[in-house]
Amino acid sequence: MLKKIIALALIAFLPALAGCSGPEEPVEVKEGKTLTILASNRMIQDMIKTISKDLHNTSVIVENEAVLNNFNKNDIVVEDEKLDIFFHFGAGYEPFSDKLSEVMRANQVSVIDISRGVHLLGYKPENSQASLVNPYYLSSPANYITAISNIAFGLMEKDPFRSDLYNKNLLEEKKRIEEIEDWFETVKLGSSEIVYVAAGNKYRYLLNSFDVKHIGIDDFKNGMQNGTEVVFIYSEDAEYVNAKGILENSNVVPLKVILNDYTMDRKEIYLENLMRFRHAIATACEEYAPAVESTFPYRMEMVPETR
Repeated sequence: MLKKIIALALIAFLPALAGCSGPEEPVEVKEGKTLTILASNRMIQDMIKTISKDLHNTSVIVENEAVLNNFNKNDIVVEDEKLDIFFHFGAGYEPFSDKLSEVMRANQVSVIDISRGVHLLGYKPENSQASLVNPYYLSSPANYITAISNIAFGLMEKDPFRSDLYNKNLLEEKKRIEEIEDWFETVKLGSSEIVYVAAGNKYRYLLNSFDVKHIGIDDFKNGMQNGTEVVFIYSEDAEYVNAKGILENSNVVPLKVILNDYTMDRKEIYLENLMRFRHAIATACEEYAPAVESTFPYRMEMVPETR
């Protein structure tokens, strides 16, 4: 359920007027401050906690991605609240972010779009001619590093006393993600005997990260394929159901991947997708797939916890 949030009547903070003349002496920051932070979704909230742990008061607007499909602007309730930072996803992912960001800025709240600086791709939704920004950029580990760096830098700006701590936690997270990127490069997922068919181009970040060549469902329908074994990539059950009529004459291995999951740590998502790819390859063309267990230096449950 979309949480009621505090937005339009935020109190504007006016600097207190000092009675003395001349420039004021700079105030030395002697300790960190507890920030009041609003995150547009739970994924961002988890990323904030990766950097700051439980140092700050963090609330969230969207607990579940399904809420976005049934969003009603009337679900946002106007109240008063003092906020320090508003982190949002950007890239057109959330229908309320642009307007809410304007309100926050007008009330001197720091607004940070975590998609700033990421490599964004375009895509066209199903049954639409509109060209939009692909909002599933966190499917790329490189983009995740950029996004969580934006969060860390935003925290450093508002709480400079703890900059060393935030930077330390950021570097540790980068190291874990870069290790996963190395696995992506080491584990060969491509095969000339397999045709990867994607249910839509929203999967481009994920497939590019795995360096997997793929075609769209329309291209497959028109005969653009280079092998007999087909791995069909989708994330929603309806996508697979809708494609069955096109794929029914081929030897198809369904591969359901994860784009966003509000209940999973991002590192777990990367590893889970990698494991699912290896299982699909083993099913479609066993000679090209070593045992799935041999692809990981340690098991998924040993991924460092960040919550």
